[in-house]
Order: sequence, then structure tokens, then C-alpha cells
Amino acid sequence: TLFVSFGYFLKNEQAKSANKAFICFKEGNKFLKSNEISDNAFIITNQSPIVYYYTQKKNNIYPEPWSIKNLNEVVAKQKAIGRSYVYFSNYDMDVKSEIKKDLDNSFKKVFECKKDWGYSAVYQLQ
Repeated sequence: TLFVSFGYFLKNEQAKSANKAFICFKEGNKFLKSNEISDNAFIITNQSPIVYYYTQKKNNIYPEPWSIKNLNEVVAKQKAIGRSYVYFSNYDMDVKSEIKKDLDNSFKKVFECKKDWGYSAVYQLQ
């Protein structure tokens, strides 16, 4: 019984953590859809179809392989009319990733959501 109780506790905690990640993911999308971000903005994210669904804004996935140089090349090819942004979320990526470190060191963070395990951030590129 102790083993079953512990297993139930872990499953419950995992579900709550996943929910917090989704909450921050949705909050980031709300910010991107808000009036603070122009309709002609360009967004780079690891969740391109889902972000488009929530924001209805032009976007692309992170460059492969990842680097700031490759990121800037993706933006340059788009010839975006408005500003460009990178949307980072731990919806399916570790917060301690190299991508987040590069973004933190290279660009201005204009939005951040932290709820327990959940995290998302929007960075302004231009």
C-alpha cells in the first residue's frame, strides 16, 4: 500500500507539473497574440503549428542545427515587416537547454512566465 500511495503521489505531481508548463505555454501565446506584438511580427519557436493556432502570426521553427548565427539567417530570409521574436517554452524542452542560455545572453526578454516547473519567455530580436 505504501508503494501504491507513493506511485499515486508521483503521478499526481507529474500531472500538476505538466499542467504548469502548459499554463506558461498558453500565457506566452496570449502575450504574442496581444496588442503588444504587431500582427505582422515574425515568431521563431519549437512549436510552430500550435503557436500559429493560438496567435495567427507568421512563424517558423528553430533552426537546425541551433546557433544564434543560424537563427539570424532564418530571420533575414523572412524579410519580416514587423519585429521578430523567439518564443521559448518548456512545454516540451528543458529550461536548462543551450537554446535558452543563448537567448538569455543575446536578446532582450520581453515576456516571462514562471509557475513552479512551468516556464516560457519571449525574446525580441530586432
